[in-house]
Amino acid sequence: MRKTSIAQLFGALALLAPLSATAGDTKVTGQIQSVIELYTSQGCSSCPPADALLKTYIERDGVLALSFNVDIWDSLGWKDTLAKPEFTKRQRAYAQTRGDGQVYTPQTVINGMAHAVGSDRRAIDAEISTTVAQTKAMRVALSIAADGDGLQIDTPTWSVARAAAVNATLWLVKFTPLASVDIQRGENSGRSVSYHNVVRQFTSVGNWRGEASSTKLSRAQLVDCTPGTCAILLQQGGTGSILGAAWVPGISGT
Repeated sequence: MRKTSIAQLFGALALLAPLSATAGDTKVTGQIQSVIELYTSQGCSSCPPADALLKTYIERDGVLALSFNVDIWDSLGWKDTLAKPEFTKRQRAYAQTRGDGQVYTPQTVINGMAHAVGSDRRAIDAEISTTVAQTKAMRVALSIAADGDGLQIDTPTWSVARAAAVNATLWLVKFTPLASVDIQRGENSGRSVSYHNVVRQFTSVGNWRGEASSTKLSRAQLVDCTPGTCAILLQQGGTGSILGAAWVPGISGT
């Protein structure tokens, strides 16, 4: 399958955010330099190698790798047990934003800017290098800190030149580190497939237009957030360049 590298209209915008957070004895530290989204399906025979490859990116420092199960192949005899219609909608919105219309599985979207076949390590690595280089000078740092029973997300002010076209979405993403599924029908019938960093919720929690601002998240919004299972993304529009990303620290009692 041929892949196409697409730079977004917003050009060289970025995706870097430092965070050090401790909850109990578990510590999440470091910067998220790249965000990888794998669009996969239990009904896709080409997907298991990509599902396995995603785990190697999760193990890399500075990388947030997420698995979005989609329902585009549910008609082939097996209904994906992890898929959500909103994930399929997001994948299609990316294709519209890029302007290439390419929707397939396994498809990896890199930093919101480019896509590659999800099992093609060389292509994914190339796109990571390209997008990080393009956005190096335009990074946006997110600051996340405890605020009473919840969290406060602070975003900085950009210069007028940068801020002029900013209309970004803050996303809260919650994911499960591992989910194993015994597939009984369809193209993967009889296989047990492991899915890593499986997205279970992807919610807009605010907007940013280039000026210093704060967004507060309540304890209720952070239910089930433990270190390493939740993150904040700052993204141009809703499916444009990833401008920033940071881990969400665990909140006691969630």
